[in-house]
Amino acid sequence: MLNTPKMDDVRELCSDGGEPCVSIYLPTHEKGPQTREDPIRLKNCVTEASKQLADWGMPGGEIRLLFQPFEDLYRSDGPAEAQEFWRHQGGGLAIFVSPNQEHRVFSLPDGVQEQTIIAPRFHVLPLLGAIQHDRQFCLLDVSQNQVRLFEGSRTGLTAVELDDLPGSLIEVINGHQQKGFALHSFGGQPGAKDQAVPHGHYEHDRHAEYKEFLKAVAQPLNDYLYNSHKPLVFAGVDELFSYFRKECDYPHLISEPISGNHDEMNPAQLHTLAWPMVEKQIEEDEQLVLDRWGEARTSPAGKESIAEILIAAQDGRVETLLLQEGHPIWGTFDEEQRAISKAEENGASNYDLCNVAALKTLRADGEVRLIDGDQSFSKEGVAAIFRY
Repeated sequence: MLNTPKMDDVRELCSDGGEPCVSIYLPTHEKGPQTREDPIRLKNCVTEASKQLADWGMPGGEIRLLFQPFEDLYRSDGPAEAQEFWRHQGGGLAIFVSPNQEHRVFSLPDGVQEQTIIAPRFHVLPLLGAIQHDRQFCLLDVSQNQVRLFEGSRTGLTAVELDDLPGSLIEVINGHQQKGFALHSFGGQPGAKDQAVPHGHYEHDRHAEYKEFLKAVAQPLNDYLYNSHKPLVFAGVDELFSYFRKECDYPHLISEPISGNHDEMNPAQLHTLAWPMVEKQIEEDEQLVLDRWGEARTSPAGKESIAEILIAAQDGRVETLLLQEGHPIWGTFDEEQRAISKAEENGASNYDLCNVAALKTLRADGEVRLIDGDQSFSKEGVAAIFRY
């Protein structure tokens, strides 16, 4: 039932699934006596959400039916599955419920502020923050003998099975052989098994096979990472990396590889090598975004008015949206009149306008960056770089 959120999950939550949308965030505990408080916290959040839904005008029977799947989780005599649920928590929990969508539950690595929000759209900003703080990335380990793809975070690596990603160089070469190429076998590098390669001189043959091999690796990876902003780490010998760079279109490929052959390394060992590179790359990327904003804010391409940003996001013109963590702007946005009305706090009739801007930006394939609350980059804690 539980899973760690990915950007694809956020994008799915961005879809208009019909209102009202319930977003619940609560801190949880991995161990200790405080774990007994977590079911009580969830029950309190459900009670609060039920009150807000009643204010929306939802009948009591429909409200009870909406939260029925969670009743076992906060019952003191809940089933064994519910007890197991609470034994495997991280720092926080995110729950999304709507009458027109299947409920979604995510385990978050870090603690979150407890909040229950009912709005026309799901409140995804804390979820985005959790993903961003988890420092998600991808690692591609390539050698002549095997190709492995991992998704990673600051805590470790998880293997990914990707359709059409070749398993080895010989698999690619044999594929060409089946398509009618004339091939023969000869010994390659010392210690390597015989390999089928195209006719010609050895250096020419090696160049041709490496080019085809890394092209076959890069193509499905380019599709898999489309519209992602996660750093990509390449692990392999320098020669293979040079071919891969020519074939890979992904703009967030880290410029230096983890050099060498890593066939015998397990995911934990690869993570140890990759993590310092990823941290450095993410910090450089974040500073680059802030530098770009510093240049754009004095031009028509840069705006820091939530009203102008929402209109541009509705039109798909926001390339990059910067939001200061912990700085909501409550109110409503009339999409037909293209006008906003601000409020002092959250309520049944208003919502976080920054969240709306983020949802619309993501739906138009824009980028959303949450900036640490201590960094001041605009008066309202919101800024955008426009495409045009």
